[in-house]
Amino acid sequence: MVEYEPLTSNRGHRYPGWAYGLGWGLTLSSVLMMPLWAVLNLWRTKGSLRQRLSVLCRPVEGTASTLQEFTAGLPDPDDMNL
Repeated sequence: MVEYEPLTSNRGHRYPGWAYGLGWGLTLSSVLMMPLWAVLNLWRTKGSLRQRLSVLCRPVEGTASTLQEFTAGLPDPDDMNL
């Protein structure tokens, strides 16, 4: 099994509990955003679960549906002096 050891600096200083809480808070604020967005949109969309998933898994009309449409108007990387 894995045994937990508190994080320490090179000089042996142990970091306080609030620092762990801050780190986990920042991590979870990013990691939980997509599942929360998905659940919220599933809840707000009308229809059966199958219909809602079908609607939410399609691109929005009026958005670029191909790579060529998405990159239209951008400079050609081959013409750039990198």
